[in-house]
Amino acid sequence: MASVDIKNATVEGVFEGKGFRCSTTYKDQQGNERKDYYKVWTANTPKQGEIVDVSGLLTVRIENYTNREGEEKTVAAVHVNNPTINYIL
Repeated sequence: MASVDIKNATVEGVFEGKGFRCSTTYKDQQGNERKDYYKVWTANTPKQGEIVDVSGLLTVRIENYTNREGEEKTVAAVHVNNPTINYIL
Protein backbone atom coordinates (compact mmCIF):
# COMPACT_ATOMS: atom_id res chain seq x y z
CA MET A 1 0.00 0.00 0.00
CA ALA A 2 1.22 3.51 -0.78
CA SER A 3 1.76 6.22 1.79
CA VAL A 4 1.20 9.95 1.44
CA ASP A 5 2.51 13.12 3.15
CA ILE A 6 0.28 16.19 2.88
CA LYS A 7 1.75 19.52 4.02
CA ASN A 8 -0.08 22.70 5.05
CA ALA A 9 -3.58 21.40 4.36
CA THR A 10 -6.61 23.46 5.37
CA VAL A 11 -9.45 21.58 7.10
CA GLU A 12 -12.50 22.22 4.88
CA GLY A 13 -15.10 20.16 6.75
CA VAL A 14 -15.45 17.68 9.60
CA PHE A 15 -17.26 14.32 9.68
CA GLU A 16 -17.75 14.33 13.47
CA GLY A 17 -16.04 11.33 15.05
CA LYS A 18 -15.12 9.84 11.66
CA GLY A 19 -12.68 12.19 9.95
CA PHE A 20 -12.35 15.37 7.95
CA ARG A 21 -11.88 16.80 4.48
CA CYS A 22 -8.87 18.99 3.78
CA SER A 23 -7.31 20.73 0.81
CA THR A 24 -4.00 22.03 -0.45
CA THR A 25 -3.60 24.89 -2.92
CA TYR A 26 -1.17 25.20 -5.83
CA LYS A 27 -0.78 27.07 -9.14
CA ASP A 28 -1.08 25.22 -12.44
CA GLN A 29 1.08 25.84 -15.52
CA GLN A 30 -1.15 28.74 -16.61
CA GLY A 31 -0.83 30.41 -13.17
CA ASN A 32 -4.38 29.56 -12.07
CA GLU A 33 -4.90 28.64 -8.44
CA ARG A 34 -6.10 25.04 -8.00
CA LYS A 35 -6.99 22.82 -5.04
CA ASP A 36 -6.46 19.15 -4.27
CA TYR A 37 -8.89 17.58 -1.78
CA TYR A 38 -8.33 14.68 0.63
CA LYS A 39 -10.62 12.73 2.96
CA VAL A 40 -8.81 11.76 6.16
CA TRP A 41 -10.34 9.03 8.34
CA THR A 42 -9.69 9.40 12.08
CA ALA A 43 -11.68 9.68 15.33
CA ASN A 44 -9.56 12.71 16.37
CA THR A 45 -10.90 15.43 14.11
CA PRO A 46 -9.41 18.94 14.00
CA LYS A 47 -11.59 22.03 13.77
CA GLN A 48 -12.66 23.52 10.47
CA GLY A 49 -10.13 26.10 9.23
CA GLU A 50 -7.14 24.61 11.06
CA ILE A 51 -3.92 23.98 9.13
CA VAL A 52 -2.47 20.46 9.43
CA ASP A 53 0.21 18.15 8.07
CA VAL A 54 -1.10 14.62 7.46
CA SER A 55 0.75 11.35 6.80
CA GLY A 56 -0.96 8.01 6.24
CA LEU A 57 -1.95 5.20 3.92
CA LEU A 58 -3.25 6.29 0.53
CA THR A 59 -6.31 4.90 -1.25
CA VAL A 60 -8.14 6.29 -4.27
CA ARG A 61 -11.78 5.56 -5.05
CA ILE A 62 -14.05 6.52 -7.93
CA GLU A 63 -16.96 8.52 -6.51
CA ASN A 64 -20.00 10.25 -8.00
CA TYR A 65 -21.57 13.49 -6.78
CA THR A 66 -23.96 16.19 -7.95
CA ASN A 67 -22.40 19.65 -8.25
CA ARG A 68 -24.10 22.98 -7.44
CA GLU A 69 -25.47 23.23 -10.97
CA GLY A 70 -27.18 19.84 -10.61
CA GLU A 71 -24.75 18.00 -12.91
CA GLU A 72 -23.62 14.48 -12.06
CA LYS A 73 -19.80 14.32 -11.76
CA THR A 74 -17.32 11.46 -11.33
CA VAL A 75 -14.00 12.01 -9.54
CA ALA A 76 -11.07 10.01 -8.23
CA ALA A 77 -11.36 10.75 -4.48
CA VAL A 78 -8.17 10.53 -2.41
CA HIS A 79 -8.55 8.95 1.04
CA VAL A 80 -5.98 8.80 3.85
CA ASN A 81 -6.26 5.97 6.40
CA ASN A 82 -4.37 5.41 9.68
CA PRO A 83 -3.23 9.04 9.65
CA THR A 84 -0.68 10.88 11.77
CA ILE A 85 -1.82 14.50 12.13
CA ASN A 86 0.45 17.39 13.11
CA TYR A 87 -1.15 20.75 13.84
CA ILE A 88 0.54 23.84 12.38
CA LEU A 89 0.56 26.78 14.79
